[in-house]
Amino acid sequence: MKQTDRIYCIPGDHFPANFILSAFADANAELPVDAPNIIVVIPDEKGNMPGKFNDAIIDLAPCQAFLLSSSAVYGEEYIDVTEDSPLSPETAIGRTFVQTERDFTSRCAEAGIIATILRLPLLIGTGMTGEMRRRVNAIYRAIYRHINGVEAHQSVLHARDLPQLITKLKGYHGIYNVSDHTDPTTYEIAEALSARLGAKRIYTVNAKWARITARFADMLGLKDLGTSYLRSVTATRTISTARLSAIIPSWCPTDATSFLQSHSYSPLDP
Repeated sequence: MKQTDRIYCIPGDHFPANFILSAFADANAELPVDAPNIIVVIPDEKGNMPGKFNDAIIDLAPCQAFLLSSSAVYGEEYIDVTEDSPLSPETAIGRTFVQTERDFTSRCAEAGIIATILRLPLLIGTGMTGEMRRRVNAIYRAIYRHINGVEAHQSVLHARDLPQLITKLKGYHGIYNVSDHTDPTTYEIAEALSARLGAKRIYTVNAKWARITARFADMLGLKDLGTSYLRSVTATRTISTARLSAIIPSWCPTDATSFLQSHSYSPLDP
């Protein structure tokens, strides 16, 4: 990947963003000292802006800033939404990301730098956090269950694709939905994660039993089996990437679920 800009990641406060940061590990290799700066702003899992964002704008004087936002701004269930679709956040996290996007755009405008927002779906990578981490943990503990008859599709992206995408979006401002274009089912996502864990077996239950179990889990404080888990694996959440494809049609992201199932991992893999 040809590098012409020095990329700095600004992670959220107290946020274990190593799986994202590792994808950028070689992004600054062999660059001239006077290379223009680009900053990548990574909010924490709740959508909060990093406290160092304002300092980074002043100290690094970037030519462009990228915000890694979330498709949670569209709500808890959505099908092929575009960047122009109404924002309908139904969770505190979604609402926080909406406000973070506004603050980011406003601050970049004040500083006179290019503001680019990437709305990301479920993000996959070694050491992943958030919703995908919770699914991995549930599979590892053998408490994750497929739900019979559920065909929910969800957009995904592998973190390893972010550095190249950001390089290709140099100079482009605005908001872009990003995914790997495959929109796998939650069944396929879980099986791919299982493959990464040594093909741990996942049992299947019917929808009625899943609902009963979720209610009891809520009463017992078992979040990995509660109603939030049930919503996460039964809701269709797909985003349209037509805008991004129109601007950089040559970009070919990694098929995230296939990568999980077929890639021979090394300790250095993002």
